[in-house]
Parts: sequence; structure tokens; C-alpha cells
Amino acid sequence: MNNTPRIGVFPCKLWREASKELDLETLCVLAYLWTCPHRKIEGLFELPLGYVASDLNVSVAVAEEKIKLLEEKGFIVYEDDVIFVKGYMGVQSKLQGKVPNDTIKGIINNLTELQPSKKLLELWANEAKNIPQLWQGLQENGLKLQEVSPGLESEYILSTYPVSTEYVRGGSGSGTGIGTGTGNGSYKGSSVDERTPASNPLNIQQHNEKCINTLLEQGLISKDLAARAQRFVPTTTLPLSKERWLEEINKLAYIPADVYNHFDCNVELDELDQLIDRFFEIDFDSNDKSICLFNDEKVKQRLAYRLGIT
Repeated sequence: MNNTPRIGVFPCKLWREASKELDLETLCVLAYLWTCPHRKIEGLFELPLGYVASDLNVSVAVAEEKIKLLEEKGFIVYEDDVIFVKGYMGVQSKLQGKVPNDTIKGIINNLTELQPSKKLLELWANEAKNIPQLWQGLQENGLKLQEVSPGLESEYILSTYPVSTEYVRGGSGSGTGIGTGTGNGSYKGSSVDERTPASNPLNIQQHNEKCINTLLEQGLISKDLAARAQRFVPTTTLPLSKERWLEEINKLAYIPADVYNHFDCNVELDELDQLIDRFFEIDFDSNDKSICLFNDEKVKQRLAYRLGIT
């Protein structure tokens, strides 16, 4: 486990400019968005209001109020639990000059997993294009944005990445061995996960169940943990990649240390069941009570405190 702390940078210039338009409380929320542990270097990432409320120890109503205000003032765009922090990429030193190849591939993988809306994707692309070497690296590594409805109301969607892939039989689409075709077939490769189209909750659940079953069949997770992970399928409203499910399932029974050095331990299965039960009982005011939210450090620590787990 990598315990190296992540360091977030909030530009002094932005602080000065934002302080003229925002009250101190909302300004602090903006600073949180720039430095929170959920952020990605591309400034576009999943952030349910429940995460914000839990991290800042406020109600979801307050979190929603501040997010809406920041959006109205033009500092962010928020849609379907996904946030785009405007200007974030432009001040990240790792994205200036020659951008490392692993950073480029990480951004592409993140976008593939996130599948942002056309609106968010277009806003992100417009900022990415203003960083020439970043944009060039993304294109060289297979990022393709397909423009639809060109003109004043242009929209963008992610298209298939031309990387070496293996086609999985059973899909209804047509495509070539390098994954450049179209349709509903499933491709496995370095830049795409095993995601099937998930335009409605039923497809999302089927996708997530398939990921867990595949991990179990491959012997990568135990039956006990697989059964616990299945409990989160109906409430995980985004399709997670198989790799993400493996990561989250491996964290199920682990409680990370808090600031007082409590926990940093694995719990027994009966204690894990109690944590999950309490998680679903308590109103976290989140539409996406996903396995990711359950594994959030502060959420799990609070559950453990309430259950008296030490």
C-alpha cells in the first residue's frame, strides 16, 4: 500500500480572485475541490455530494448549496456526480513541457472509466487543447474525440482507442483486432476495460455483477469477499472496471488508520457485515452508495467508531 501523502496546490492568484466573489466558507470549499484526495490530474473526476459532505463534516444540503454557488460563479461544472474544476490542468507542473507517458495513459484510462457527459468532456477537451504538449501526447497515445453536431453547438464523445486489443466473442458489434470498429462488442486491452454499454441501471448492475463473478472465477478474490461485494451492486450507480472492483474488494475488510493512529487493521467477516449493515442504515445522503464510498477512509472510520471497533 502506498502511504505517500498526496499534495494539492491551490494557486494564490485564484485565492485572491475568488475571495472577491465568495464568502470564506465557500472559498474553503473551492480550496477543498483543488486539493481533495478524490481529484485527478485532469481536473475531471467523480465526486458525489456524499463524499463532499463526509470530507468537510457538513450536511449534504450544505455541500450541494456550495457546489451550486461555485458553479454559478464559474469556478466548476458539476453534473451527475462528476465535477470539472476549471483551470486545474493549466497549473499542474506535471502537465507542462513534456508530459510523462504514464501520466498520459493514466488520463486516458481515467476518462475511459469515468465516461463523462458530452458537456463535461467538451469543456475538458477545450482546456486540454490549450496545453499543446499534453494534447499532442493524448492523441499520440490513442485518445480520440469524435465530434457530433459540429458547429456552434458542437458535442464530443469518446470513441474507441486504437490500441492492441482482444475481441471477446459474444458481442453484437463489428470491429477489427485493434478495436477500431463500432458496435456493442467488448474489447480487452491496455486502454479500455471490459465495460459493456451501461446506459441504464440494469445494464450497470449486470456489468458490475459480471466483473465480480469474473474476479471470483479467476481466483483473484475469495467467495466470502465476493458475497460482500455483491451487496453493493444495486447501489453502485456507475459501471466500475474489473480492476477497480478488485481494488475496492481488497479494501473491504481493511480500516485505514485515522489521525490518532487508531485502526490500521483488518476486521473479521462478522465485523465487516456489521460495517456494511450500518453503512446502509445510516443516511449518507448519497444517491450512489457505492463500494467506493464505503471504502472512503473517513466514512469507514466513522462507521467503525459507531460500532466500537478498535
